Amino acid sequence: MGKKIVFFDFDNTITKKDTLPIFLRYLYPFHIFIFKSLLFFPFYVLFKLKIISNDLAKKILTNIFFRNLSLEIFNKKVEEFNLKILPKLIKDKAIELIDRYNKEGYIIAVVTGNFEEILKLWAKNNKVYLIGTKLEIRNNKFTGNLATENCTSYQKVIRIKEIFNLEEFEEIIAYGDSESDLPMLNLAKKKVYKKL
Repeated sequence: MGKKIVFFDFDNTITKKDTLPIFLRYLYPFHIFIFKSLLFFPFYVLFKLKIISNDLAKKILTNIFFRNLSLEIFNKKVEEFNLKILPKLIKDKAIELIDRYNKEGYIIAVVTGNFEEILKLWAKNNKVYLIGTKLEIRNNKFTGNLATENCTSYQKVIRIKEIFNLEEFEEIIAYGDSESDLPMLNLAKKKVYKKL
């Protein structure tokens, strides 16, 4: 029997809403979160007006929210977030699908623009590969830079092909919710868009 693989986007596909802002709010005391959010807000407006790209906005957000953050503090917050907050944000249907695909012998890969460092514990617990944007770390602190390109749009395809030889798979399925998922969806014989 041939190999089978299924790709999922994460935010708004597996989850009910975008999890990054929720994690950032959890990461910091309220006053620091508000201060950093105000710093980022002008760039968010420029992004929404399509004056700056999603990639540039992500780099600016990373610099504002992660520069000089201790890895130890971050990892503690990630563990708490995965225990207390993230389970409430996951769609029941998504967990049912992931469990079913695991039982049916599919390789499952979550391919996301979100940060791997935030989601790696969830991915491990759910027995899925995780392909996401990575943060740069030096001397046990985040530098505020990305260690990879932002894992959205065609970058999702590039990252998938770095890990998997798709010609080996008899069946390829993909789930996504936005235009940035379309290049990944186009890899699949069966694609599910905005229906999960």
